Amino acid sequence: METHPEPPRRASIPLQAQLPALLLALLLALTLAALAIGAYRPVLDLAMLGWDGWPLVAASRVGSVGELLGTFGEELMDGRYPHGRFYRPVTHLAFALDHALGGLDVRGYHRTDLAILVADGILLALLGGRLLGGGRGLGVGTLGAAIFLLHPVQLEVLPVPARRADTLCLLFLLGCLLSQPRPGRVPRAGRRVAAGVLAWLAAGAKETGALVVPVVFAWHLTVGSPCGDPVRALRGRLVPALRRTLPTLAGFAVYLVVRTAVLGGLGGHRPPVGATPVGATRIWVELGERVLHPQPLITGGSGELALITLVVLALVPLVWSGARRGDGGGSGPVLAFLALWTLGTAAITGLADRVHDWYAMLLAAPYALALALVAERGVAWARAGPRGVGAATAVAALALVVGHGAASFPLRAYPRLQHASELAQQNYDRLERMIEGSGEGQVVQLNPWFPMLAPNADGSDVRSLMLAAEYTIQAWCELHWPDIHFVVTRWDRHGRGLAPEPGVLKVQLVPGPEPVRTRQR
Repeated sequence: METHPEPPRRASIPLQAQLPALLLALLLALTLAALAIGAYRPVLDLAMLGWDGWPLVAASRVGSVGELLGTFGEELMDGRYPHGRFYRPVTHLAFALDHALGGLDVRGYHRTDLAILVADGILLALLGGRLLGGGRGLGVGTLGAAIFLLHPVQLEVLPVPARRADTLCLLFLLGCLLSQPRPGRVPRAGRRVAAGVLAWLAAGAKETGALVVPVVFAWHLTVGSPCGDPVRALRGRLVPALRRTLPTLAGFAVYLVVRTAVLGGLGGHRPPVGATPVGATRIWVELGERVLHPQPLITGGSGELALITLVVLALVPLVWSGARRGDGGGSGPVLAFLALWTLGTAAITGLADRVHDWYAMLLAAPYALALALVAERGVAWARAGPRGVGAATAVAALALVVGHGAASFPLRAYPRLQHASELAQQNYDRLERMIEGSGEGQVVQLNPWFPMLAPNADGSDVRSLMLAAEYTIQAWCELHWPDIHFVVTRWDRHGRGLAPEPGVLKVQLVPGPEPVRTRQR
């Protein structure tokens, strides 16, 4: 087994000497914040989109210290979610804070989501600086953070407050990575405790926080090792890497124990009746498409996706060629770490029995850093050699950067978001008028189905969208009229009406048009 001498401890650097670096980091953080706010400011004016937003608000309100502590013993949405059982106390706490500060003002929830995204970008930039060191690392990290912030996959997450569980999960995962000790240094007790706590918080935001364990292990196996070569003496790295991962593993294990106690088991999704679970292979393919292809997928053209795939595949031998020539600039271990991070994310996500567009957001973080690093290496090689490899790598990487930027919110309009927001608000306005004109012992009917704008440019795939489910409407009604007893239900499948009941105001969701697939000529 190969051993490596323990490097001497560095003397503490006076604050005055650190001031220029701190000011630079602050400037970059403000730049990234301005970039995200400028790009996504229109999101602040959207309604509460998604089915789970209002149920999360209703389940997350706290009025005392006891209720705040009780959040850690509650099931997601207090059991309102009809499709499975989950434990996400960190997400509950985030919604509780929003409600305490702004009540039911939807702009407050959107502002929090934007702030979490900005924090993700800043930590990703700092992680780039930590991976590569010096001004070069911070520059690559900042470029990667900008790619991540403007990646169109954010439009699958940011407009829907309920999906902040993913951005919170990434936030604490990045924090856990930054809490790890530098290569060859003995981790202090404070760092070990911080790693465990941050691992708990990552999983407490969403179950995919389990990703923090393999990612931290990959960190210590590659960039966190005193060896520079990620392949050399691999057997000698495994045990030390596992040992340094133990605090993170312990934090996740504590979360798993608490989750099991709260849910009475591991919980998870309940597959819809008659539905076939999605296989891992299909999940990986679809998530890969959503990371590489401009989001949302509205062009429907396979030629563009094939071209992007070829560009990405072309990067692999080019980067490997540069690394073997010894001019990788220390990029080899970093790229190995980012590759393992990506594989770990795909593996954890592949355990799900379904796939949603916003799942790709977790993949976008290592992808953005890798793309920034490859672009930087390509420019460096083009200037200093190997020139052919460098020029080709730089062109391929920068083509992807430009492609993602051109599909981002500032440069591309997404009218479906505004349209869905307007329809959702109309939905609640109609219901409010009906409830104000009714009382307990009556039944009101609401049709929550609306036609969507055509997702594809050629007008194909037109369908209808149900903007709110019964548990969504139930929570919204309870939040706005806490003194009224509401019962929200769907239309009886036999077409029978809903009988009035004394002391109860019933809301019946009547059937709308079935989802259809048509093609406009």
